[in-house]
Amino acid sequence: MRESTQEVAGISKCSAVEMQDLRRRCIRLLIALSKSSDELPPSLFISEGLDTPPGRDPVKSGGFADIFKGVYLGREAAFKRMRIFITGANPITARKTLLQETLFWRQANHPSILPFYGVWRDYPAMESMPYLILPWISHGDAHNFCQTRAILPAVINRLLIQVAEGLEYLHAEGMIHGDLTGSNVLIDERDGQHHARLCDFGLTSLFTNSTSFLQTANHSTATGGAPRWMARELFWPTLSDPTFASDIYAFGCVALELYSGLEPFHGIHAFQVPQVISAGQLPQNPGGGQYGRFIPAQLWESIGDCWKANPEDRPNATAVLTVLRQL
Repeated sequence: MRESTQEVAGISKCSAVEMQDLRRRCIRLLIALSKSSDELPPSLFISEGLDTPPGRDPVKSGGFADIFKGVYLGREAAFKRMRIFITGANPITARKTLLQETLFWRQANHPSILPFYGVWRDYPAMESMPYLILPWISHGDAHNFCQTRAILPAVINRLLIQVAEGLEYLHAEGMIHGDLTGSNVLIDERDGQHHARLCDFGLTSLFTNSTSFLQTANHSTATGGAPRWMARELFWPTLSDPTFASDIYAFGCVALELYSGLEPFHGIHAFQVPQVISAGQLPQNPGGGQYGRFIPAQLWESIGDCWKANPEDRPNATAVLTVLRQL
């Protein structure tokens, strides 16, 4: 007992950096234990507080999920159900694998990360794909939010800073987003200001491995991501897995997207985009875009750095933040 008390006292004296490192180690241990034991921690599942279950019809459908609306702990909540095909594996094992990838998200704690409340199952066992329960975000995603002249460059800059802060946090925790687009940045409102929050990080990695038994209807590329936001090395013939550097490339695309209101390579048909990127072509400066928002020269130069052909030459999230905070 005395030794345990001393250990607790020692932890209480740790610095903030040491506590962060300890927390990071605990999360990694939790994930490793879950995968090695093929069990999911009970804390991941929600059994109480569900005031209104999700409706039968989705209110929105995304690239690999349907969104339903319900009420959790007295607040509107989004119930996300993955829309996937399971090939060559036990369906229960496949669903466990998917949920294991949410364990980091469940533990993440940062203002630029969308909270993940937990998992709700409408059946007692892993007989069907469960729901991921998230806050209901009334302002939707960043791409649609910025589709108006009322959103000024100062607002875009603040949102981009928050996106970069979210990336910096994920990368410091050893986590790769893997599918960063304007649609995977949600906008909520706090204290009278709009804030950007990242979501769906890590899930796309389940579809990037050629040996994976999880497939989606809409992610047709070998890497499973959104081609317009994907770095050159993710395409054939390299077919690299997503990295911190490919996240940074995608951030440059998001910056262009939010300023211009246009997707990267908006004038090129979707099926041609992988060929164009593989050939080394980069998105062009959109000028004033659709809403008269010109990308500042300093930011455009930084975006160019994010798109450098050699992943090792791209800046990290902290360096990107330095530029953004000077705008």
